[in-house]
Amino acid sequence: MSKRVSVGQLIKEARERRGMTQHELGAKLGMRTIESSQVQISRYENDVFRPPTATLVRIARILKIPIGKVTATVLKDEARRLKDATKGV
Repeated sequence: MSKRVSVGQLIKEARERRGMTQHELGAKLGMRTIESSQVQISRYENDVFRPPTATLVRIARILKIPIGKVTATVLKDEARRLKDATKGV
């Protein structure tokens, strides 16, 4: 059985593999301050917020994550959320 990885975990693992800080990733995305970039990237990595599609594609390119892997992970996340939302209905 494969490990379930969320979009946030995928971003974090790829960023760390590249030796990049949250601020560095944020700067590459055009976020202006250290604090705002670290907070926003942390929110993405902890699945508090999902990046907008265009941002997610940019993150994938910056971190060299295959877009197919990102898409599959997004779909699995959505399937889990839908399943959780319909439990007991």
